[in-house]
Amino acid sequence: MNKLFFLILILLDSFAGKGQDFKGLWHGYITGEGLLNHSEYTLDVKTQDDNVLTGKAYLYSTQLFVFQGIFDFIGKVDRNVLKLTELKILKKEMPDEKYGLCIKYENVRFSKDTCEYLTGKWGNTKGNCPPGEVFLKRITLGKANTVKIPNAVYSKILLDTSKDIFFLNTTLAKPIILDVHQFSIEITIKDYLKEDYDTVSVYLNRQEIIKDHRISNKPFTKKVKLDLLSGMNEIVVYAKNLGIIPPNTCTMIVYDGYKRQKVNITSDRQNSAAIYLNYSLPNEMIYQNNTDVVDELRRMNYPRVNPATSKLF
Repeated sequence: MNKLFFLILILLDSFAGKGQDFKGLWHGYITGEGLLNHSEYTLDVKTQDDNVLTGKAYLYSTQLFVFQGIFDFIGKVDRNVLKLTELKILKKEMPDEKYGLCIKYENVRFSKDTCEYLTGKWGNTKGNCPPGEVFLKRITLGKANTVKIPNAVYSKILLDTSKDIFFLNTTLAKPIILDVHQFSIEITIKDYLKEDYDTVSVYLNRQEIIKDHRISNKPFTKKVKLDLLSGMNEIVVYAKNLGIIPPNTCTMIVYDGYKRQKVNITSDRQNSAAIYLNYSLPNEMIYQNNTDVVDELRRMNYPRVNPATSKLF
């Protein structure tokens, strides 16, 4: 009976959040450990393609320490948990140049009663801000509850009608999504057509990891580590030139220790290729009696059942 109960529990959990439309505005605040005040936070989820989300995040405060920041973010829906990764600070307004903003990840859980909520925890991917909690509520443009957003921020949201993500004066193409099961991976690039002196730079979560590399038939491999607590990691291939024969083309092979995945990449002066690496633990690791794995899953708000004990961990 216990095994049947937990099997039903797993199935119910796997369907939670399926088919849920997260597009639109989510407004609330984030806290920081040891801080008395909180910062207001608004997510504008612009696109949702199956379980992949993109949009803009707005962080601001109108009291005491007045500031404002705008970020690109990507994310994924995993059951009823959203794992969001901010990628880049698009704009910031600070009272003094010596102050900066941190780039964050958020693991938030969807819930619903009379309203819809996203609540959970956040931490840093870049910077040294005190981590804390996230409290967001869905709001609707034009309805009374949008008055909680300051006019200076609300006006920016209304003006930003594009669903595209921009990078170094190019538009990111529709992403190719690859599943990976290790946070330490190898990225290999090589030409897949005739060598014509194509040159690329490759970025992981907007940080340059391969600079001005001339593509040839000889494979070039780079070992990198993903952001483990983010559900999605972004790779961008940016064309530094178009070679002799446009567009810029190459083959990328991603190896995570389990399998090699090959994709053909095309980029030009207007568009950069995007690959989203969807990180998750492989099934054989999920159920190991390994405290490190269990701790990692807990930090990721990633409930699972240990079949040896039929208990959630």
